[in-house]
Amino acid sequence: MILDMRWPTPPLVGPWHELAEDVADAFRGVLERDGSFASAACPPGAIGAFRVHPLLFWPDWMWVDALIEQTDAASKVISFLYGPHGPHILDGTSRIFHDVNDLISIRIEKAEAVCDYLRVFCSAVRMEDKPFFIIESPGRLQQLIYPFDLPESAVPLARPLEAVRQRDGWKTHALVLFGATLFEATFLISTYGLVDMIDDKLLTDGLPDHAIRFDGIFYRQTGAGASQ
Repeated sequence: MILDMRWPTPPLVGPWHELAEDVADAFRGVLERDGSFASAACPPGAIGAFRVHPLLFWPDWMWVDALIEQTDAASKVISFLYGPHGPHILDGTSRIFHDVNDLISIRIEKAEAVCDYLRVFCSAVRMEDKPFFIIESPGRLQQLIYPFDLPESAVPLARPLEAVRQRDGWKTHALVLFGATLFEATFLISTYGLVDMIDDKLLTDGLPDHAIRFDGIFYRQTGAGASQ
């Protein structure tokens, strides 16, 4: 089975781990005391589980998926970034990245951090309510188009990111899934966190559209693979 069936969707970014229940309880308390999360999203007590991805490019920050289980509807997920200034709900725009980059005067100096930044940025920023998924393995592509079969032509194209130092930042080539479209792209990432797609090549636009559907700040799985 591709998905942990408690979660209605695969993680938008990884690697990740689920918080142990005692840690999750403590984190719910932190969100309760903050207050801003409940007013913008949902009461923290309604969250059944958390999975997190520590960010390599911002010290003391992490990507958080929160699972909201409902008795009268399918489960849904909300993602937010959590750092020294509390939770920042991901709304599909790049505003949080620019704000935090300016706040901490970011300088991305290591290739590993550059790759992590691109994965997180592309998964968080949406167009037409669709993220840009960086595909680094056949398994990841299969996870995102489940329950449909993996196109054999895509297998050799799914490879780990490699960032190459440039004079003013970094360059990387990536396989990207956007809706039903798979394409190769070349990105420039400045040391200050600006992302620019400078080239792209369409590979196929005939993939099954992945089953993650967004409803504002929430998302869920729909279609054949959806959990009920």
